Amino acid sequence: MRVFDPEAVTSDLRGLALAALLGETRWEDFLDRLRLVLPNGAATLFYHDSATDRGAFSLAAGLSDEALSAYSSRYSALNPWMAAATRRPIGLATPDSAMFCRQALQRTEFYNDYLRPNHLQGAVGITIDRRESCNFFLSVLGDTPETAEHREILAILRSLVPDLRRAFEFHRRVPLLADGPDVEGAALPGALALGPRRRLHGASGLARTELERGRALSVSCAGRVEFRDRRIADHADLCLAWLCSRQAAPAPRVFLTARPPGLPLKVTVMARPWADGAQYFRGPECVILVEPGARPAANLAEVAHHYGLTPAELRLATGLLAGLSLSEIAADAGVTVETARSHLRALFAKTETHRQPDLVRLLMALAC
Repeated sequence: MRVFDPEAVTSDLRGLALAALLGETRWEDFLDRLRLVLPNGAATLFYHDSATDRGAFSLAAGLSDEALSAYSSRYSALNPWMAAATRRPIGLATPDSAMFCRQALQRTEFYNDYLRPNHLQGAVGITIDRRESCNFFLSVLGDTPETAEHREILAILRSLVPDLRRAFEFHRRVPLLADGPDVEGAALPGALALGPRRRLHGASGLARTELERGRALSVSCAGRVEFRDRRIADHADLCLAWLCSRQAAPAPRVFLTARPPGLPLKVTVMARPWADGAQYFRGPECVILVEPGARPAANLAEVAHHYGLTPAELRLATGLLAGLSLSEIAADAGVTVETARSHLRALFAKTETHRQPDLVRLLMALAC
């Protein structure tokens, strides 16, 4: 049986938590120290969304990349401990047996197909914070069922809650939308920060104004941001889902969306990962940049005249500028995708571009 000094471990961990908050070390170093209290242990700062029944091991030590990906993609929805953990009071530490009967656990897919292949059997955990339906936890897992060591770890976890809650408070005070990033040297007029289920976390500039007008975008009575253009909502949902998946980030997409009776808006939707553990402490978020369009139809007519575009090529350019895919443009025009590709090749030749992103950047520079 492993013997450790709880006071010494607690002191080490509190020092590492402070150092991680100040950027002097990584949160993974904090977790790497914590996992050593159990034989073949693993430790994770993770979250679970009780509304979607999905979660992710956001920061972890002692688990392979494959195990982390498998948890977020499948096993977070099968974790039998989460039903009790998402109702557990903040600051309460419990062993796994207090959340789900051990005999029943051993009959679950989660135990047999996830825990055992990763040489894990038991865990202790604590609820650190809760924001809307997102629950934030710290957990230590080991290769043995509950022992006296597990009970000592409960006391260690309880002592760490003030330090970890301080990290949540710090990261949530840092403005996500500070001053607005630059695109081609010009400050953007506004932005939105959206959390799980498109809950509004912040708005600035033109984005805040448009929310108040409620034409192109609005906030529902449930606090969910809705868009007149469904494609924007779909890509925002995709970005938020990616932050739970540990897969490759979806590329930013640019949309032109109607804003009757005024000019259209140019809306850029992107996932925004955070470095040094900040993504975990802020929770899943995506950023939506909002700026006014500048009569793209009129400007595109000038572009078409300059480059000698045919009506079909102009229609394709308009669709690309609106953020549509080639198949969507073809379907709207009632032509095959191969015909749309032929028009795209003609656009490349006439504009002296070679890739679709280069063509879109050129069109945006000239028409927006």
